[in-house]
Amino acid sequence: MIVIGVTVWDGSWKYLTPFLHALRDLDYPKNEIGVVFGESFVEEKTERVKRELEGEPYRFLKFLHEPICEWRALSLARAINKIREEALSHTETTHLLSLECDNPPPPHLLKRLLQINTEETPITTGVYARRGTRDPMIMKWRSPEDPYNDNENESYWKLYNRGGIVEVDKTGIGCMLIRRSVLQRHPFLDPLGTCSSDTTTCVKWRKEGLKILCDTRIRVPHLAEEIRLNIGCGRNRLWDYVNIDGDPAQHPDMIVDVAKQQLPFNDYTIERIESHHFLEHLSRDEFALHLWDCFRVLKKGGVIMAETPDLEYVCKYYLDHPEDPWAIAMLFGGQEAPYLFHRNGWSKKTLGKAFEGKGFRDVDVRNVNTYNQQSILLTAIK
Repeated sequence: MIVIGVTVWDGSWKYLTPFLHALRDLDYPKNEIGVVFGESFVEEKTERVKRELEGEPYRFLKFLHEPICEWRALSLARAINKIREEALSHTETTHLLSLECDNPPPPHLLKRLLQINTEETPITTGVYARRGTRDPMIMKWRSPEDPYNDNENESYWKLYNRGGIVEVDKTGIGCMLIRRSVLQRHPFLDPLGTCSSDTTTCVKWRKEGLKILCDTRIRVPHLAEEIRLNIGCGRNRLWDYVNIDGDPAQHPDMIVDVAKQQLPFNDYTIERIESHHFLEHLSRDEFALHLWDCFRVLKKGGVIMAETPDLEYVCKYYLDHPEDPWAIAMLFGGQEAPYLFHRNGWSKKTLGKAFEGKGFRDVDVRNVNTYNQQSILLTAIK
């Protein structure tokens, strides 16, 4: 059994809607999972979690209440240790998947982490943006004698850009899979000075010879004040965005079929929305409802950017090249899969009017050359 431990810091309950959506979509048998929330907050939120997860066949769903400390990092350390104790109290527990409420897990997270988690490599993680700088939260220490200072030649982007699976010395525990053998010997440490409990614990593990592996292909959203969405992402996954697609095979951060579902975010919570050659795959009715939903979740002053084929250009291209297969593909989509059909189209004028009609302002529409064709690029503000 794998225990999913979710620490909740003061204020992260506001990310509960996307987190619960992601938790329900986690691609792993629910009857092999127990879920524990380590939190210290209001009862109504606890009741909401119970309601939304009701009917899911988890082994158990528990809430461990921890008094709030003035220092948030200390509250998190104490919460994760309570979760650790709960996980170890079940003899069938093999791993703890440590999550934080502002890190909604991608559907593939658990299965991919299990692929590299062994007795020799008992601590495995994905990568997410650190608060503030939004750099990748993976680091190498300068030396074992100076473990709290980072090796600038290997940390952050340089380490991340190596790609694939990399060994790290320090990272966050917001998406970390830890074997029982490690949990039995090593409680999580309290924060030290300016260092979080994540760092102090990782330093202890590494000094004792434990390996920490990060699969940089597993990019986990780290929600913050400025949440950005990339809708209909396909393979075009953007760093520090929540990459959304309806097709699980694309390995998005969240699986959402926006033709049938609302975006799993509260009203007025999103800073920016992008979509790249996606809107043309929606029917007219689906497009209208999706545009309304985008308006709903955007903050006042939030930006939407949409890129789509220029129907006037496509029609002219077809008339000039009627036997070119690319002309047909631009009109009707590649059609290699059910979702790759084009069901709608716009000129610059009609696309701009559609956004203005939904209440967007400062609508700017221009032509750009993308996807081997002339496209329309629209930006607008709520």
